[in-house]
Amino acid sequence: MNCEERLVGFLTFLPCFCVFIYQMSFIWKQYLREEASVALESVSHDRLPMPAVTVCAEEAFKRELRDPPSEEEYISATFSKGELFPNGTVAGWNVSEVRSLYLGRCYIFTSDELVVAMNLSASIKTWQNVSAHVYGICPSLLNAISA
Repeated sequence: MNCEERLVGFLTFLPCFCVFIYQMSFIWKQYLREEASVALESVSHDRLPMPAVTVCAEEAFKRELRDPPSEEEYISATFSKGELFPNGTVAGWNVSEVRSLYLGRCYIFTSDELVVAMNLSASIKTWQNVSAHVYGICPSLLNAISA
């Protein structure tokens, strides 16, 4: 390193070090006065938007499929929303379908309703006694889909 590079390094370091000392003096003064400083504000909410809930049939397929299945074969071998839920039990929920070769057709329930935060996992029996797995659910949705 030549003399010019050292001088540039020192002139870069010096202002940074001065700002550091200046900031530390404020922190030290607060410490001596026994004042606390908050760097992050914590906000609590009583009600939150409901998370998305995914419901999949316990048995993904009604019968064995060839690999890879055609779309028609996949649809006929998986459980439809009508087979899993009676008419009207999903009213008021936004329902979208997700297709998986491992889980079959799953249904994602979303809502704009604000709910009290809870943690509850459950398995439910649907209207045709097809067992289903429920991932991340709140009681109001459990009551709606298992009625």
